[in-house]
Amino acid sequence: MTAPTVDELLARIRIPVSSAPFDTAAGLRRLAAGTGRRTASAELARVRQARQTLNAVSGWVIDRPGAAEHLSRLVDDPPPDSADEPENAGAGDDDILKGAMVFACLLYLTGHQESAQFWWQLVAGAGDRTAAYCLHLHHRDLGEPREATHWYRQARTAGPDSPPLIDDVIDVMESMARYSRKHRLLRVPTESLEPEVDRLAGLDTHGLVNRRPDRRLADRLHQVAGQH
Repeated sequence: MTAPTVDELLARIRIPVSSAPFDTAAGLRRLAAGTGRRTASAELARVRQARQTLNAVSGWVIDRPGAAEHLSRLVDDPPPDSADEPENAGAGDDDILKGAMVFACLLYLTGHQESAQFWWQLVAGAGDRTAAYCLHLHHRDLGEPREATHWYRQARTAGPDSPPLIDDVIDVMESMARYSRKHRLLRVPTESLEPEVDRLAGLDTHGLVNRRPDRRLADRLHQVAGQH
């Protein structure tokens, strides 16, 4: 039996042709749906990355040497309307801002994101770029691009009274966050601090922790950090 030639093989191939007309609109909708899924998937990845980075940066703030002491000074400093503030003010503005930053990150890590946002805004308003970057990540996580862009610009721009920082502090923090996630670095176990933070939240009828931390929380952070 003679083997078929190439021409004979080609002649046997029958390409099925549909008699139904091609629905252009339906085809475009399918393409759009596929693009939408890819766009949604990319956005979810960005949100997840923002959340992971914010967790890492917050953990880094809590883990830094002196974090518990900074929080204590925020407790010790008298409130602004105190009659004896000029005489007894033991902590400077820088100490107060550092304590507020620690408190904000502690609130975030214990599940009080709205309260953390309040304190980050307080610190960022004084020109702290790390707090502004935390707000950028927080709003990215919430799917609020306009607010996220605003705080990103604030994080990139030093205020008139801000000391010169390394050229790209944000890239350094993101690199640090990636390193922390990759190597699963140990950090202060904030789970043991949750009851004290929840107690503070319960003192406000609106659930927003906008009051200073108290001595009990500061002492607990000292204890936990000392065991870490």
